[in-house]
Amino acid sequence: MSLSPLLPCPASLSFRRSAAPLVLVLLFLGGVFPGLSTAQATNATQPATALSQAVRQEIEAQRQAGRWTEEKQAVIQKLLDLKTRLAWTEFKNRQLTASTQRTRLELERVRQENENLKALRRHLAPSLETVIEELATLVENDLAFLESERRDRLAFLRQSVLDAELDLATRLDRVLQGLLVEASYAGDIALHTTRLERGTSSLQVRLLRLGRLGKYYLSLDGSHGGWWDAREQQWRDLPGSLLPELRRAYAIAEDRAAAEFVSLPLPHSGSATEEDR
Repeated sequence: MSLSPLLPCPASLSFRRSAAPLVLVLLFLGGVFPGLSTAQATNATQPATALSQAVRQEIEAQRQAGRWTEEKQAVIQKLLDLKTRLAWTEFKNRQLTASTQRTRLELERVRQENENLKALRRHLAPSLETVIEELATLVENDLAFLESERRDRLAFLRQSVLDAELDLATRLDRVLQGLLVEASYAGDIALHTTRLERGTSSLQVRLLRLGRLGKYYLSLDGSHGGWWDAREQQWRDLPGSLLPELRRAYAIAEDRAAAEFVSLPLPHSGSATEEDR
């Protein structure tokens, strides 16, 4: 059996020989300075403690920086919100200012209209009386027709203008309606049968009124006719040569003939006193 494995190798022997004096030195120092190992241990732990504190301080600084960053972002967001609110508030202020200006102008316009309306009322009430009197003069000098109806209308208008319980709009409306009715007579054609009194005689006739131009009569048999002389305030016989024209006028009024010009005498201006039956 070989014994070579039990022999130490040269390198191992060499390490042991070189390490032995070092061990002896350490043992010697340990014996001479027994407190040296404790101091070395204390000094060895100091860097670790300082490093741990530095790490903790760095972590705390990072946390503090994170909190500051969050607070900074919150402040920035709050500033942005405030800026947005400020812009909206300024816009609403401009909008309200413009609306207030429009309202002020509208109120001024309404106030001016009220002043104009008050002035109109002060002048309109007396003017309505003037209009009614002018209308009464027109009726008085107009062709005699519907005299009772027209007199009653004038009396109603006079009463309405002086009625303090009626507002101005109602009084004005009634006067305007009266004027419109009188104006409508100008284009009106009236035809009806009535009894005409002439002196001591009475005659059944068909009476024709052509607006405000003239008033005529024709006997029922069509043998004779006449026209109203407003200046003389009496009926006048129509010459036989004009009877065909008068019959044609009656035919036109009854829609029995097409409209055309007819030659008939027109009344002169004068007072209207003849009752239109």
